[in-house]
Amino acid sequence: MLTHSLFVFGSCSGEVFSITELLNHDPNNHHIFTCEVLETYKRGHSFESIAAVKKRFRGSPEDTIFLNTGGGTTAGGQKLYPGEVWLIFSTTKDSLHYGATVCDFLSARIKTGNDQACSRSISPLGNTYLDVLEAYESVWENKFSGSKAITSAGRLIAEGQFLSGAPHGAWVHYSRRDDFEKEIMRSEIAYQNGKLNGEYRVYRETEEDNFVIERKVYSDDRQLLQERYRVEGQVRYEYSSDERRMVVATFTDSLGQKLRHIAQVELGYNNKPPLYPVRFRHGYYLHKVSKDSSSYSPLAEGAYFRGMRVGTWTFFNKEGAIVATKTYPDIPADTSTLQIFDEEEQVRLSGTYTDGKRQGVWQYFYDGQLEHEEVYSSDGNLLSKTRFYESGGFEHTPYANHLQHGWKTVFAQSGTIKSMEYYKHGRRSGTSVFFNTDGTVNRELRYVQSRAYTVSDPGNSTYLVNGFLNGSFVQHHYETGEKIAEGTYWMGYRTGVWTEYEKGGGYRKLYYPTGQQELMNRCGHSMPELTEQYDKDGNLLNSWKF
Repeated sequence: MLTHSLFVFGSCSGEVFSITELLNHDPNNHHIFTCEVLETYKRGHSFESIAAVKKRFRGSPEDTIFLNTGGGTTAGGQKLYPGEVWLIFSTTKDSLHYGATVCDFLSARIKTGNDQACSRSISPLGNTYLDVLEAYESVWENKFSGSKAITSAGRLIAEGQFLSGAPHGAWVHYSRRDDFEKEIMRSEIAYQNGKLNGEYRVYRETEEDNFVIERKVYSDDRQLLQERYRVEGQVRYEYSSDERRMVVATFTDSLGQKLRHIAQVELGYNNKPPLYPVRFRHGYYLHKVSKDSSSYSPLAEGAYFRGMRVGTWTFFNKEGAIVATKTYPDIPADTSTLQIFDEEEQVRLSGTYTDGKRQGVWQYFYDGQLEHEEVYSSDGNLLSKTRFYESGGFEHTPYANHLQHGWKTVFAQSGTIKSMEYYKHGRRSGTSVFFNTDGTVNRELRYVQSRAYTVSDPGNSTYLVNGFLNGSFVQHHYETGEKIAEGTYWMGYRTGVWTEYEKGGGYRKLYYPTGQQELMNRCGHSMPELTEQYDKDGNLLNSWKF
């Protein structure tokens, strides 16, 4: 198997932390602060607020920030209302654009908004987290040494020792699942001068069965081993470098009979953007019990070498009886180039991998066709990416310090340029230009602090202000070109009268608020106040109010 996994802002990859685990050891350098929502606008299918930062605990957010509350956040795509105060934990790479959460959902609403009709309850753990942050602030400022119990309202959150303000020695972190009421153990972690060093045990967070479900071993912040335990077996990860690990999953039945054994190598497992993780089966394979007997998950026993089957394989039916055997080619001769194969010996990836670093040209294939190419420097820094489209054409993106930097250019199958976008240290900057097939300009956007403003859009009078849609909008069917809808936007909200056209000639008129403050402060998504249904001759058939 070979998979590509693109980094997406706000995606839930990587480890999940409790608040004290995060404050003791933060590999992702979170920004932690409180902020008050000033205004909220609509951006696509989510909302984005402008908020004033009130108190900074970590990181360097600007005085005024953008706070996105899409579906992958604590707010879950909800609207934040003016006056709400939030405690934010975010791994954003700049000081302006933030998500309203990290994947362990530590971000919390700590004060409701001005409009009580729209208000939602505050987080039950918001004040607890603030107490914990204030306790850590005191530890950091005073470079405290000694034993410390981190508490809030008499509840124990974590306990351990500090050395000059850094965690040192054995720590116990407790579960928040019962609001820290019953002191259910979440983890035991060994630190040395603020670094992970020794065993890191993760527990099942229940009062009755509070046993170890995961064990990790670190040395001077470098992970050496990880084991995840299940009732029927375990998954073991052996780390040979900061980017490469071996994964072996072993599962047995109630009598201890081995039913599954899957060995796999992962490169780029830590998903550091913008590298593609690479996973491929490598080693002994056994799979006797499954609902799936596909080519990817065969009921079989044999060996893989970098993704391809080698040697003699035995295949089973779902009852476990042998139905076939097959002999595959022996292990291919080793070369200086790392090659990953599919099960039928086709090359899926080719590149140079030296001392745990990618170097030179890396090429990714699918069914024998080149679909992606990366170029690395001799010290492992990504220089560029090129993606090739199945229909023809390609896009090329330069990189510096693992961030997009320079002109990202997309070419059509004919070789003409479809778009040019300039990136500066990972953020769009300056003017981006999009072209029609005849070479004329379709649209120009200007970016200021990664916020888009429309310079020109000959095909539509809609424009962008600070990334939000404004002005008259007409939508056409992407295949037939027929008009689907038209109306007006204000900062991403539909406003005034909108018309939606139906097949057969009928249409609907939807009446939205026109007052800007009413749109922004209205509860939930912007629904029409009145909807009217017309037939193709313009006769009113029905109407209803929201």
